[in-house]
Amino acid sequence: MSGGVDSSVAAVTLQQMGYQVIGITMKLWDMPADSPAPLKGCCSQEDSYNAASVASKFGFPHYTLNLEAYFKREIIDNFISEYRAGRTPNPCVKCNASMKWGALWRKKEELGLDYIATGHYARIVNENDEPALLKAVDSSKDQSYALWAVPYERLADTLLPDGDFTKREIRRKAVEFGLSNAQRQESQEICFIPDNDYPGFLLKNGIRLEPGEIVDIDGIAVGEHHGYQHYTIGQRKGLGGGFKHPMYVFEIDPAQNRIYIGPKESIIYKRIEVSGMNWLTNDIPKSEFTAEVKIRYRDIGRKALVYPMKDDRCSIYFPGGAEAPAPGQSAVIYFGDRVIGGGIIDRAGEWMMEGK
Repeated sequence: MSGGVDSSVAAVTLQQMGYQVIGITMKLWDMPADSPAPLKGCCSQEDSYNAASVASKFGFPHYTLNLEAYFKREIIDNFISEYRAGRTPNPCVKCNASMKWGALWRKKEELGLDYIATGHYARIVNENDEPALLKAVDSSKDQSYALWAVPYERLADTLLPDGDFTKREIRRKAVEFGLSNAQRQESQEICFIPDNDYPGFLLKNGIRLEPGEIVDIDGIAVGEHHGYQHYTIGQRKGLGGGFKHPMYVFEIDPAQNRIYIGPKESIIYKRIEVSGMNWLTNDIPKSEFTAEVKIRYRDIGRKALVYPMKDDRCSIYFPGGAEAPAPGQSAVIYFGDRVIGGGIIDRAGEWMMEGK
């Protein structure tokens, strides 16, 4: 229970369905004392109080687990090292696998509980005698993309009650339950960077932002950047001006401290290489197949040919091209509404640009 409306409604809904509920809040991170007053981390003391008040109101136990050291080692340190390498990580994906279905799962086992439940907007149903992870009913809130790394064997003992409702319905239920956080505003930022200042966060954590060259598609230096960590693949802002056409970042070279820019066509790729595949099915594909693939959280997805490879890798080919696949982000594979698997984008290849 994060203290927010989604997990609070999930807990109360399950209790009303007849489950014996225990609320657990993971204290993962908190804003430093010198941070601006309006900014708070998502796992603050106040959040724990909010979760505990819901548990008290409905008469079920609540505990807070201090996992700050583990979170720093598993999530924050990885986030910093990925940016140092010129990649664009998605810490929420790793947090779900390592923290919620990792550290929290171990606590579930320790307490002898049957299920883990969260307030994620996704669904788990039984298909052909196996659990299947599906998109949420509310497509605008769907979080199935961020759950691809959950160990498949743990889906059967996972409950996601919010996935069957729209956000509006969840807020309505919160009002009916008399929850004080019913209208609480959602945070859209990473929990440990609530001000969305990535460069500032990296600087405070030992990454120096050195100026370097901005190089065009022909290898000509056309400007200067103020630290490659400011940029991600597909970015258009912050590149300077004077270009005949809009320009976009299509490559980041941390070794040479350069970013490469080109026209829109330069960020359209036909193929990506993916590692760390996690398959959410018993019938793991052995040969190529057609599916829909999303390469970022808000991506609408597109038709692709998926080629499973050895060592938990796969190659994904997009006949119509994919815009700005960023190393470090997730590629998630769908059959309709069902998540079949996912992995981390390592590299992109085969430009759509003619002659390149």
